[in-house]
Amino acid sequence: MKSQTAATFPDAPRLAILGLGSIGRRHARNFAELGCQIVGFDPCFASNEPVPEGVSTITSDRSQAIETADAVVIATPNEAHLSDLQSCIDAGRSAFVEKPIGHDPTVLDGLINAAQAKALVIFPAMNLRFLPVTDLLRNALEEREIGRPVWARFHLSSYLPDWRPGQDYRQGYAADPKTGGVLFDVIHEFDLAWHLLGPARLVTASAGRDPSLEIPSEHLADVVLRHDAGPISTVHVDYLGRPPSRCLEIQGTEGRLWADLITGTVRLYEPSTPEFVERLAEGAFASSYVNEAAAFLRLLTALHDDSIGSNPSAAIKEAADVLRLVSEIRKACSLPCP
Repeated sequence: MKSQTAATFPDAPRLAILGLGSIGRRHARNFAELGCQIVGFDPCFASNEPVPEGVSTITSDRSQAIETADAVVIATPNEAHLSDLQSCIDAGRSAFVEKPIGHDPTVLDGLINAAQAKALVIFPAMNLRFLPVTDLLRNALEEREIGRPVWARFHLSSYLPDWRPGQDYRQGYAADPKTGGVLFDVIHEFDLAWHLLGPARLVTASAGRDPSLEIPSEHLADVVLRHDAGPISTVHVDYLGRPPSRCLEIQGTEGRLWADLITGTVRLYEPSTPEFVERLAEGAFASSYVNEAAAFLRLLTALHDDSIGSNPSAAIKEAADVLRLVSEIRKACSLPCP
């Protein structure tokens, strides 16, 4: 078995992509552009299909894909994420894991401990953290441009049938009432609230379904959080919005921030100015996927190199905390949990 240390990790690492659906193919393209060799695995991949862009070879053997790789990207259906992660850790392989990283926080805690014991990187794919617009917001908050945050609103509204044209969303992972639904599916918004405003606890939550979508999972939810640093935030997510919108607003003691995550537009209001000042983040939404892939590769090469100052376990520990929070929200909404 290959050892993963900073000294032996190759310049052109071999990555196994488990799952070649839409997100797996996106990751294959991005990691290939970053200089990785890609082996793909997907039990549903037909031998007569064209090889996806960026993929060098495809294997029908999951264990072989993991064992012959330097690291693994887990992009399988979300109910398989934890079992795939267990296989990676057993094989001594670091892993980049699509959201949600799992559905049972207690199982995830054990896997994190096992990965740390082997000095492996477990990286949650929370791409909103890597949006250029998120950097603008973080900088504004760190510079206290709006003073101390008091309240915030996070909003995602998008029509589920439009997500993957040509596929029946009613047969997809989002339809599963235990492991799908908008709360697990759009866990990104809760992670972003945590990322910008710090750890949070649940105040109250409500979730519901609309018969028009014809799936048994929840279609919309509204959640109120209180962050340890003081501010109260509300998070709204739904599968029903046309046109789609993804935005946030943060009110501080000295001003307000508003951001459109789709366009990368940030507006800042300070009492000293008569109107909002607009800023535009450089880089499209898709750049967040490349940025998170590059961050994963940096962590891999930084293992055991204290001079770099990276903490490979920080991101996954926060992801586990956010998963605990969303699991608590689902229970508060009387939704089934795995």
